[in-house]
Amino acid sequence: NVSERAWVVARCHEYRDDPITAEDYYALYGVFDSTKFSFPGCEPKGQPKDLVPLADDAVVAQAQQDYQQRLAAFEQRQQQRDAGRLAVKQLAAASHRILSGAAVGEGQTVTLQTAVPQGQPGGLESLSLKRGEVLQLAILPNGNYGADTTRVQLEIRRTSGSQPATWSLQDLIDGFAQGGPLRQQRDAAWCFLEVTDGPQFLTDGKPAVEGRQELSAWARGDNPAVFVNQANQQVDVWTRLPARTVFVHPGPDRPVAIAWVCPEDGLYQVQGLVEDAHPAALDGVSFRFEHFANPEIGPALVALGQAVAVPAEPRPSPPVFPVAYAVFESSGKNARVHLRGDPEQPGAEVPRRWLTT
Repeated sequence: NVSERAWVVARCHEYRDDPITAEDYYALYGVFDSTKFSFPGCEPKGQPKDLVPLADDAVVAQAQQDYQQRLAAFEQRQQQRDAGRLAVKQLAAASHRILSGAAVGEGQTVTLQTAVPQGQPGGLESLSLKRGEVLQLAILPNGNYGADTTRVQLEIRRTSGSQPATWSLQDLIDGFAQGGPLRQQRDAAWCFLEVTDGPQFLTDGKPAVEGRQELSAWARGDNPAVFVNQANQQVDVWTRLPARTVFVHPGPDRPVAIAWVCPEDGLYQVQGLVEDAHPAALDGVSFRFEHFANPEIGPALVALGQAVAVPAEPRPSPPVFPVAYAVFESSGKNARVHLRGDPEQPGAEVPRRWLTT
């Protein structure tokens, strides 16, 4: 527009050395003003626009319709998955009790048994559980986010029922990266979760943390995470990680949890500990060991884990068509003569046409 106005102002009257008449200039101005130009894009203004599609309009319309249908189906499946997670959250909230919990100071170790609230009958020595109920150890960032690498141990022993049996986190170390965030073990199930807003499985597998084959993890992004040192010796990285050990790492305001789904009605004994494994003169971590006394929670949690075991479905991408940087006809406009060269004083309209010279 600036270029067009510049030459129109310059040629608002006849000029002896220019064979093109003033009316021709106004006619050409109308042609240019009736033309749309593709914008190539630039840093302050963003992406290109008004590019000319080279595909047939019917093909473009059909592809766009197909894309919208696939996108709607994808979003519906995502909503169904979120609905399942929120349903588990509601069930858990209605049947929740804390069996043990404490803050863990920098470099300190707290056993689950010593953090049982006073007056709780039976402590952790004899818990009556039903098939499908859930025990969960949640590790939370503490204070000014002193949350860091945290060593955990958890062993659950059935002392009644069909026959004694023991489930231990230590048994999950071998093949940790291949096992997934849902691990079946002798009819029970272990679940590696983020529990910020209902249970979400840690779906990002990391077979070599920071390039170390001895360390493997399941996480959501960088953190929260559950990871192991599966080597037979200590590994020195950001801190010293003892051999054959399970660790967790909460994220900022994002607790991490390990849940266990009970396989059979009976009495159970629980032992475990939580240790700040990376002292850094901050606030350490805190934990809570919880019991969700609703037999529906376990199967629902396992179903969520089985759903995320399916490879993540990518969000549909919009169709891409070949386009060109081009000029093309827009709405028709005729220019008006600028009286005395002033564009704010329009005169007679000049029809669009080619040169008369």
